[in-house]
Amino acid sequence: MSTIVDRRINESSSLAISARFPGIAHTANDEGKAVVYAIDIASGETVGTTKLKGITFTDPEAMAIDSKGTLWLADVGDNTKRRSSVVLYAFPEQGPGNHKVAPVSYPIVYSDGLQHNVEAFLLNPVSGAKYLVTKRKKKPGVLFALPTQLQVGVENVAIDLGKPMPTKVSDGAFTANGAWALLTDGKRAHVLNARTWAVARTIALPPVRQGESLAFHPDGTGFLIGSEGKRSPLVWIAFDQATGMAPSHSSSATDR
Repeated sequence: MSTIVDRRINESSSLAISARFPGIAHTANDEGKAVVYAIDIASGETVGTTKLKGITFTDPEAMAIDSKGTLWLADVGDNTKRRSSVVLYAFPEQGPGNHKVAPVSYPIVYSDGLQHNVEAFLLNPVSGAKYLVTKRKKKPGVLFALPTQLQVGVENVAIDLGKPMPTKVSDGAFTANGAWALLTDGKRAHVLNARTWAVARTIALPPVRQGESLAFHPDGTGFLIGSEGKRSPLVWIAFDQATGMAPSHSSSATDR
């Protein structure tokens, strides 16, 4: 296990592991300055920043990187359910060093016309399909599918697929082969069949202070979990994406 030591990172709610820059993960605070941080996974040290020009964060809760190297940041949190629309930001992934980019913005509304608190954005690395999963405490979450082609300057409608999701979902990610989707509530990872969206099994996770993030490694061997708060840990969980199984123990990030 490693620890994010940068004092600027105190509300880490999102995580994505780079394929282009080995050993690097990205994260962002869920409030404050519009900055994405590049973290060396083994040491927890910040090695890069990307400032997003022309935007203000509302409540970014998740991120993912697609097969073309575009980083998607989902500003979709809505604890009070008052946002008329939420937004996905997309920009080329930046690595170590300090960068500034102007992201492309895609406004999102929901097909039921309601507001939802969402903390999980899923991007299938094989098909490119994108999904949002609502966070509900006492009822099943809702799975929304985003349009195949998102449009700039118009409201993109996320469609309710009618597939009940686990409760209290705080983040999620597809496996590298696109066969499984993992959703976490901070204490467990639910492994879902990506074709049927049925929960195949549930994995107990190592305890962290406030589990808010999960990212699958692009090499297919496992995933990282993180936590909100200062000195957020990064914990490595081995996972067999061929079977959708994880061993009963986890190794440290530095073992990678």
